Parts: sequence; structure tokens; C-alpha cells
Amino acid sequence: MKYLIWFCICLSANMISAQEETTASFLNSSSYNFSLGLGADLPFGDMADRFGTNLGVKFQVERQTGSDWVFGLQYDFLFGSTVNEDVLEGIRLDNGNVLGVNSTYAVALQRMRGGFLGLHLGKIFRLSENYKSGVKVSVAAGVFQHHIRLIDDERSFPQFDPGNSKGYDKLSRGLGLKEFIGWQYLAQDRRMNFYIGLEFTQGFTQNIRDYNFTTGALSDKSSRFDGTVGIRVGWILPFYSGYEDEEIFY
Repeated sequence: MKYLIWFCICLSANMISAQEETTASFLNSSSYNFSLGLGADLPFGDMADRFGTNLGVKFQVERQTGSDWVFGLQYDFLFGSTVNEDVLEGIRLDNGNVLGVNSTYAVALQRMRGGFLGLHLGKIFRLSENYKSGVKVSVAAGVFQHHIRLIDDERSFPQFDPGNSKGYDKLSRGLGLKEFIGWQYLAQDRRMNFYIGLEFTQGFTQNIRDYNFTTGALSDKSSRFDGTVGIRVGWILPFYSGYEDEEIFY
């Protein structure tokens, strides 16, 4: 009996030691993190004069080092249904409708579209050394743009053809900056990996179209300050290097 007890004690000690080594390896590992996020933004600055609340989809790939530095590439696709500037004002009838081909009313819709493409650098500050999670802070720089998308599903409005719509869309582009602060969680069993936080965007843009069909004049090329603040929630798919979650059998 005493040999059986001694064997059980040794087996338990070996299993605990192996688990501790696996946990330590996980906590110190580096990884490539691929993530897909969703969110919503409130505009401010010049952007609030043109658009209302928008939704966003974020694609991101980053390298997370063993010391919790992160750097990588991100792309945000922005879309919304609220446009405060009516670019069709000059061609509307007294009743507010737009006349299409064959003297029929055109279903002319205006939507917000935008995007950000850039590189980011950040740091994860762990609140406990026993977990590979913590407060994530990052900054990004890249290209930010937005425009008014014109939609005519019935194709009854020739002004919405790809060539003509450029005179109405007010495409604006320029330097973009982003800041993120939130919480990132990576589970050792890889079953739950996510982030959630606040994201701030500043765009130093200008209209890149030469002619404005709404006013029938050259486009306003003055500088714009476009900003958004919103929340982001994302799912992370990590690929670790220097760590393998192995099952050990005795």
C-alpha cells in the first residue's frame, strides 16, 4: 500500500510540474494574431456635418511578442445610412423627387462609405502575471477616406453611372490616426480569445475630386478634420510560436 501511495504522490507531482511548465511557456510565448471586429462610431468635427452614426468592420493581423508588445496591419471598412449633405439638391424637383429616364421618378439613395488602412504599434499591460490578458493600448497611422455612395438599383438615373457619380460623391482622403484602449483576453486552451474597447479616429483629409456636379463649380479643396469615436469588439485567432499545448500521458 505504501508503494501505491508513493507512486500516486510522485505521479501528481510530475503532472503539476508539467502543467506549470506548460503554463509558463504559454505566458511567455509570442504569437501572430488574426482578428475580425465589429463596432459602431459617432462622428465629430467636419465628419459630423456630413454623416451620422456609422458601423465598422475591422480586419487586423499583428505580431504579439513575449513581452506583450504588438505591431501589425489593420483595415477598417465603414458604412452608414445617414448622410446630412444632400448632393442631389440641385437636381431635385419641387416635390423633392429626382427625375430619371422615361420621365419616371428615380429611387436615388445616398449612403456613407469609408475606410482606414494603416500600421499600428501597441502594448498590453497585464494586471496579473498569471494570465496572458490585460489592458491593450495602441496607436495607428495610415490613410483615411470617406465618400457618399449613390445607389440606384433600378438604373434609371444616368448621373449615378460610375463615371458621373464621381462628381457627386465628395471623396475625401488624407492622413489618418487611430488610438485604441481596451481589454484583450487570450485563453490557454485557445477556446476564447477576444478584445473589446474604445477606438478614436482622426482624419486630416480634403476633397480629391476636381469638379462638384452639385454646385456646378470646382470642388472645395480646403482642409478637413474628420473624427470618430466608437466601440470595437473582436474575435482573435492566435497562432503561437515557442509554445505547444501538449497533453502528457503516464
